[in-house]
Amino acid sequence: MLDIMKANRFYLIGYFILFSIGICLLTQIEQGDIIFYFSEIRSEGLDMFFKISTALGEAIGYLLAAIIFLFIRFRYSILMGITAASVGISAAILKSIFRHPRPKPYFQELGQDISDIAVSNVPLLESKINSFPSGHTLSGFAFFTVLALITRYKSLKFIFLIIAFFVGLSRVYLVHHFLEDIVFGSFCGVLLAYCLFHFHNKLPYENEKWYNKKLQIKVV
Repeated sequence: MLDIMKANRFYLIGYFILFSIGICLLTQIEQGDIIFYFSEIRSEGLDMFFKISTALGEAIGYLLAAIIFLFIRFRYSILMGITAASVGISAAILKSIFRHPRPKPYFQELGQDISDIAVSNVPLLESKINSFPSGHTLSGFAFFTVLALITRYKSLKFIFLIIAFFVGLSRVYLVHHFLEDIVFGSFCGVLLAYCLFHFHNKLPYENEKWYNKKLQIKVV
């Protein structure tokens, strides 16, 4: 594990800078302040950007990555599948433990209707028990952290971190989560990714192993 952390120290440093900023904000602002801030700066361009960002934390990303990795190494496709399953199980367990309300029912209990700040064509969620942590954020950080651990290119690692950040931020912009939901979700996602990659890395890399092979397209 220490070897993996050392090889990816710049990714970890970048993440903990973002995480620390999130923690600092949580101590300085009121519940929902960032949601209301975003509601004041909305635009069609930002709406589209964050709709796309949130989709990057969904199953389609894992599926596309798994298909691509079939032509690189089977082991990475398997890792994508295990990561997706682990994310789903982890999010379900954590949500059932904490049982926090989504923004809409939270503010309804305070006598405030926030329906007017919903993003166009993105309905507000009604659940009173599954806001914390953000499943999309957990998924996005787990997925893109695994990709960052796989690649050797520092520039790609940085890009993956930024994409994961916007996946998380999109959940607040779309009024589906509070800041603490995405901060904790990101931490769980990064931790899960490092743990899974640690065990994945214990598999030998010898070429004769079936999981180190790849699909080859024969051109006739």
